[in-house]
Amino acid sequence: MLEGRIHGQQYAPSTCNRALAILKTMGRYALRQDVLEKNEADKIPLLKENNQRTRFFDADEIRRILDAATQYPNKAAGGLIAMLLLTGTRKSEMLNVRHEHIDRANRTLFIPYTKNGRSRTVYLSDAALSIIDAIPRVGSNPYLFAIKDNGKPISEPRWAYEKILAQCGIDKNEVCFHTTRHSVASLLVSSGQFSLYDVKAQLAHASIQSTERYAKLTPERMRQTGQGVTDLLLNTAATKQM
Repeated sequence: MLEGRIHGQQYAPSTCNRALAILKTMGRYALRQDVLEKNEADKIPLLKENNQRTRFFDADEIRRILDAATQYPNKAAGGLIAMLLLTGTRKSEMLNVRHEHIDRANRTLFIPYTKNGRSRTVYLSDAALSIIDAIPRVGSNPYLFAIKDNGKPISEPRWAYEKILAQCGIDKNEVCFHTTRHSVASLLVSSGQFSLYDVKAQLAHASIQSTERYAKLTPERMRQTGQGVTDLLLNTAATKQM
């Protein structure tokens, strides 16, 4: 019964495994305390983990989402979604942005708390600054993305995200908020204009391996690379014959 409940839910394997690990630990403790005679949780195998999403937004989808997000009636919700795409930041980082973190003179956004525990600075484009300026202040609330004067940022606006996705003809079940970050990395790398180290710096990855995991080449870029190999070889051979 325990295995069915865990395996039957629509959660990521890593989420199920974390819950199962807690149950296993609790069961072992109960055994030591003579509360249980056997630990049934130990009989349940861990699931194979593969949390790398292969779905990401292509350039056309990003443009459509940005257009819909900037025109969304709730400027805080729409602005958050647009800023995630324009900066590649994590949702948790952007939600915690305060007005004091924005330096318009130097066109920067200071992010004090990151997943890696280090602060960082993000440079803002004209489009990003325009979106920020369109978000109204809410009383004395210090947060940029706020809808109430309660000293707290907006909660994850999944309702707005799903409406925007539907407007753009994108299945909400295929993507999540983190798809925005994944897509920015993929687009930057597949463009061929930026190195992995450029993308690593923009997304504040702890290691280059993290960047490589996000960097999914588009079919068009793969075709260009394949043609590039042929062109390089033929040009090299032609040069040697001269």
